[in-house]
Order: sequence, then structure tokens, then C-alpha cells
Amino acid sequence: MYLVADTHVHLYDCYDLRALFLGAMDRLEQYAREIVPNADCARAIFLTERSGSYYFDRLRDEPHKVLGSEFRVGTTEDRLCLRVVADNGGSLLVFSGRQIATKERLEVLALMSDAQFEDGDTFEVSLRRVIDCGALAVIPWSLGKWWGRRGQLLSEVVKLAKPGEIALGDCVRRSRLALPHRLFAAARDRGLAVLCGSDPLPFAGQEAVVGTYASVFPDSFDSAMPSQSIIDIAKTRPELISSVGRRALLVV
Repeated sequence: MYLVADTHVHLYDCYDLRALFLGAMDRLEQYAREIVPNADCARAIFLTERSGSYYFDRLRDEPHKVLGSEFRVGTTEDRLCLRVVADNGGSLLVFSGRQIATKERLEVLALMSDAQFEDGDTFEVSLRRVIDCGALAVIPWSLGKWWGRRGQLLSEVVKLAKPGEIALGDCVRRSRLALPHRLFAAARDRGLAVLCGSDPLPFAGQEAVVGTYASVFPDSFDSAMPSQSIIDIAKTRPELISSVGRRALLVV
């Protein structure tokens, strides 16, 4: 089975979550039909929750309060994965994950994780904690943060990373008119995955970008053990992960 997934999703109280889930279901389903029209393809969003945000737990424990009666939320054998099904037939896997803010004002994502992390530690310490807990550690692109002194730090981290040890994250807000960033090329040369996602901003209306830019995981994705399957693909066969959708015309 294939998987098409937005790998960088925040949920905020200002969002219309009904619209977010229905829109993400529709967009990812459309991508799935375009890319693998004759194959099974799951759709997913990877939550990257900031400190104090626990939407994954709320979706699991009180789904009707979060989404209303139009949706059914079920657990899976994977504690880090929920299945959301809408009355219109759309469905979506939702993976648990966290975003950590470091002392240098960089971010580290811990995908497929329910571990708790503290903000404010150094980048190296935060990254190591994510790696050591078994999550998929992702360094997401952010406007202005991959240059200068912080860019040098990230370059060194990518240079020293073992194949599959970390991944980089591309974002819908990185202008498609921009030249490819050298860190993405360096990461691929090192055998590191590059994952794509929306990274919506905390403003009403931003929920509409979820699912517009996504990663496609190959047909070795195993729906019976989804989290481990994704981590295994990212670590051992990152070159098979492709992208779908379009980034914004201008940086936003």
C-alpha cells in the first residue's frame, strides 16, 4: 500500500477543524488518485504539536467535542495512530508527534511520538533526545532560519548525520520560485529523507493549506504497523519518498 501524507500539521483553537479534516481528506484523496490510480493508497496527516497542545489525545478521548458527530475516530493497534472517518466516506490516518523549540530558535519535529519534550534546550540536545526516543527526527525549513550562524550549525549536523538518522522537512510556504536550498541536496547525498508538509500558521483560515503539499511513501507502507513502517522507509529507503502538490508562489 502507498501512503500520501502531509508530514507537518498543527491544529489550533482558531481553526475550523471540520473544514480542515474534510479538506485534507479531499486533497490527499485527489493526489492519491492522480499518482497511484490503480493501487491502494492510505492518506494521513502527521501532527507536530507545540508545547501545551494535545489534540491527538483529545481526538482519541473526546472526538465528538473536537470534530462533532459527522466524524468517527477510532484507535488502531498502533497507539501513535488514529483513524478518522467522515460520514461522506473520507478517511484519514492521524499520527501523534511533537514540535520542539530550541534555544537557538530552531525547531525539531518528533514524528510518530507521544514522548514529552522541553522547549529551550540547545538544538543538539533536542535533536539527540528525539533520536534516542525512537521517533523520526525532522528538521523543518523555516523562513530565515537556515542561513547565517544557524545555517552553519544545520550544515554541520547534516554533514555528520548517519544515513537515515534524521530527516529534513520542506514546507508549502517556501516559495516555489526560490532556488533549491543546498541543505536539501546535502541531505539527499547523505541518505537522509526530505519530507513535505504544510506547516500551517496559527491564524484562522490557515487550516485550508493542510494537505496541499505532501510526501508519497512507496507501496511498502504497511497499514498494520504504520508508524514503524514509515520510520523504516525514511531511514532505509529515503530515495523512494517523493513529493506531491505545490509550494506557495511567494514566501508567506
